[in-house]
Parts: sequence; C-alpha cells; structure tokens
Amino acid sequence: MTGPNNAIGCATSDGKLADVAVLGAGMLGVSSALELVRRGKTVVLIDKSAPGEETSYGNAGVIYRGSMMPLNTPQLLRALPGLLKNKSNGLRYNPAHIARHPGRFLRFLWEARESSTLRRSKALGSLLDRSIERHLALSKEAGEADRIRHLGWLKLYRTEKSFHGSAWERKVFRESGLKISVLDPAEIADLEPGLKPIYHRGVLFDETWIADDPGMVTKAYADTFTGLGGRLVQQPVGGLRREGDRWRILGEDGVIAEAAAVVLALGPWSDRFLATLGLTLPMIHERGAHREFVIEGEPPVSRSITDIDGGFAFTPMRGRMRLTCGVRIDSHKAPPSTVQLDLVEAAVKQAVDLGPRTNKADWHGARPTLPDCIPAIGRLPLPDLWLATGNQHMGFASGPASGELLADLLTGRKPAIDPAPFDPARFRLS
Repeated sequence: MTGPNNAIGCATSDGKLADVAVLGAGMLGVSSALELVRRGKTVVLIDKSAPGEETSYGNAGVIYRGSMMPLNTPQLLRALPGLLKNKSNGLRYNPAHIARHPGRFLRFLWEARESSTLRRSKALGSLLDRSIERHLALSKEAGEADRIRHLGWLKLYRTEKSFHGSAWERKVFRESGLKISVLDPAEIADLEPGLKPIYHRGVLFDETWIADDPGMVTKAYADTFTGLGGRLVQQPVGGLRREGDRWRILGEDGVIAEAAAVVLALGPWSDRFLATLGLTLPMIHERGAHREFVIEGEPPVSRSITDIDGGFAFTPMRGRMRLTCGVRIDSHKAPPSTVQLDLVEAAVKQAVDLGPRTNKADWHGARPTLPDCIPAIGRLPLPDLWLATGNQHMGFASGPASGELLADLLTGRKPAIDPAPFDPARFRLS
C-alpha cells in the first residue's frame, strides 16, 4: 500500500461520479475494490504505484490460520523483562517513539491479557479462515492458482526453554481446532533434510499455503478487478474534500476524481491521512524488512520456516528464498535499519547452507498495527467514508476476507463473518 501522497482515486472514464473510490492498491485495497465491483458498484482504484508494490510486496507470503495469534499475548508479557534490553532479533523498539505515544502502547500491553487474547484470536481466526477460501478462489479465477501452494509452515525452537515458553500458544491452537504436529529432531530432519541439526523441537502447521510472490498475486487480483470493469489509476493524491453529496479526491493539479463514497485502504499511511480529516487512529507501526537469496540447486527448505530463537522467517519464493526479520516498533518516518536483517542473516546461516544474495535491494517497510492487533474495517464518523486497515503483518494473508467484509458492510449485505470485532468505532477517532 502507499502513503497519502501515493494513493487515491475514483471516477469513471467519461468523468461521471463513481460509486466508490478505493484509496490504496495493496492487498486490502485491491480486494475491497474487486468485491465492490462484484456487487455492481462503479469503482476506481488509484495509487501512485502499481498494485502490490508496497507493504503487500514485502510480505512473506504465508497464508495460514496460525496468524490468529496476535503480537501482544501473555507470552509477550512473560518475555517483557528480556525484551526491555532491546537486543532481540524478533522484537525491538524505539524508546523515544513509545514515549511520544504512551496511551496506545499501554493499551497494547493491556490487551495482552489471556482473556483479551482469546477473544481477539477468535476474531482473527474467523478472518483468516475466510481469507484462505477467498485466496484459493481468487487465484484460480485470476489464472494464477499455481502461485499459491499447499506447502505447510514449520515453527522451530533451538532450546527446550523457548519450546516450553510457547506451550500456552499451542494449547490455544489445538482448542481452536487448528491441526499441529510437534516434531523431535529426527522428525525435523526427515521433513527438512536441508536444515542443520540445531533444533530441539518443531511444530508443523500443515494447513498452510505459501504464495510464491505476494506482489505478483496482488497484481493478478487487480487484473481481475479491471477485467470486471473496474478502473485502475496511478496518480498521487493530496487529500479529500467533501462537497454536497460527494467526495472530491485532490491531486497536485486539482481534482483527480469524484465519488459518492471513499474507502481508505492506505495501510501504514492510514493514520497520517486520517489526521488531515481531523480523525485520530492510534496506529502502531511494525517496521520490518526482507532480503532475498539465490537458490543453488534444490531449495534449502521446501516450506516456510520460522526460527523462534533466531528471530527470522525463511520462505521459498519463485526462483529465490526470502528472509524476513522480526519487528521494530518505531515511527513510520524513521529511516530504514539493517541491524535486525544482518543479525538474522547470520542466524539463518547457522540453519541452512545459504546461497548468495540476489541483485534485488533489501525491502524495508512498515506494517499497520492497532493497539489490539485487530484490523479496523467499517464506517468512519464522516459521511460515506470507510476504513480498511490495521491488518499488521498478516495483511496479505487476511486481505481477501477483509475486502469482502468491507464490501458487504458498504453495500448492506450480511457479512460472512461477525463484523463487530473490526468496527473502527472501538477507538475514539474524532
């Protein structure tokens, strides 16, 4: 997704008022626009960049219900004393940034209670279950079904301490009906012979699909949108202005387009754009990065792996391997940092024989997270203005169901999932 100067749009090619303008062409924006077109709306999707070239591009491509576990859990509270040292590969923070926004981070920690985590994981699970169905259907419709493969996901632990530390999480997964298998070192070696024998335990999530290029999958869904009559425009936007019964989308040289309703799907730029409209969204930005490596011969692993102690995810893409580092909580405007990425590259070399880096530059970006780690999908307190954001690091995985939910709410249809947990009104926006 792109920022407030990067996205926006809506108007039909003959200049008539569009039904809906969707701002932002990441997975959430594309999915929202596509589902609105299916419901008979005239829709223009506008972004400075081509679809899927920002946050969606940087995703690890893992589509699985295990993402139902939010970042803030009782396990996070137990690990907090160690995390305060700010040396973890998996989670770091900028103390000055947190000090500037104490309210949202105190709520982030408050939501880590067990009762809250169970409630929130149930909501996220419903979104992910529906998204898996939609991804499989959409990729087939787009003629790209081979890009989303049922490969499974393997969570790995180097020590007994870290394995036992996640016991509560496994209990929740099992009670929610998620199929998982605990593996010993021999079983890990049988499953992934390319891994070096450094792991004490593994947990296999077999019901997991991997997209071999999240950016290309997003583009394929955007092609479906335009094929159904939607209009895609690449043009910067500077703001919105309400006039009578319509919104005017403003660009550098005047009005870009007009629409009866507007959907803001701006990912980590959503809070800054909403501020220009007098609305406050308490967003937490998960800064992250990835680095890609050449596959020499057979891929070092056949499925996505996450090393809990090493603080990285390592995923096979089409023709390359993608290494993603952990999270750094910081301002969206903070400069990129390679500290965690360099550390996890050293960690992954302990686990596999790593090929050389590709000629692609490292990706650095931000994931849009709210204090309760639940997306905000629904109506805003301004006329005919809607929001779809806050999907944190699972935006690609949960995007199709999020877009479907937004379209159902906007058009008055009964949603396939309970919309109540995702209502933006749970925050004091104005």
